[in-house]
Amino acid sequence: METLKEEIAEATPQTYFLPEHIHACRCGSHVIFLDTTQEHYTAVTWPAGDLPFLCTGESAWRGRFVVDVHSQPYVDELLDRGLLTRTRPSENGFVAVAAEPATRLVAEDELEPRSIRLVHIAQFVAARWCARRLLKRPLFESIQRFRRRKARVSGEVFDLPTLRRLVNAYQCLRPLGAAHERADLFDSYALLEFLSARDQYVSFVLGITTVPLRKHAWLQADHYVLNEEPAFVRGFKPILVV
Repeated sequence: METLKEEIAEATPQTYFLPEHIHACRCGSHVIFLDTTQEHYTAVTWPAGDLPFLCTGESAWRGRFVVDVHSQPYVDELLDRGLLTRTRPSENGFVAVAAEPATRLVAEDELEPRSIRLVHIAQFVAARWCARRLLKRPLFESIQRFRRRKARVSGEVFDLPTLRRLVNAYQCLRPLGAAHERADLFDSYALLEFLSARDQYVSFVLGITTVPLRKHAWLQADHYVLNEEPAFVRGFKPILVV
């Protein structure tokens, strides 16, 4: 009887958890882990047929990480490296994947410079200054900042007509700002700060590809992409959504 119980226990899929600062997504036969304290990516090639079960059924997840017994050697290494834990995080770490981008909110040929106001210019300058400061911090700290701010909002987090006008204003002003070597991340931070100054709260998305390994950041409101071409971001798997 004891032997039978041991065999059943060994064959039962094991549940692990992602630490608060770790995010992950599945890309083909790879599982990509992102350590947001160092902005370091780790790609693990999982055995065919033994890919871990995703607790949300989506391509990105936080929380439960269920694996088959055959994957245990991989899991042991991930535990040693701090990418997995047996302890459930204190907070509800679930992060839903953003809706598949369908269209851009404001196309280039729709921009209306005449709608720019002095307050837009002031907020544009302040947002870009704040974005430069955020880039000097660990990604984890920026994410926590965005989460705390969005958690204070109840009900609708953005108004589509207002959002469209503000994104139009930002896009018209963007050529006036100096370029940055991390253009996608800097632009997403700046636009996020610009919108939040007018109480418009949208999703910050960080996506990756595996062949080659690339990363890209953008902002999204429902299925609208705010600062990138939808066809381009569809090529990335979301690994982090705030």
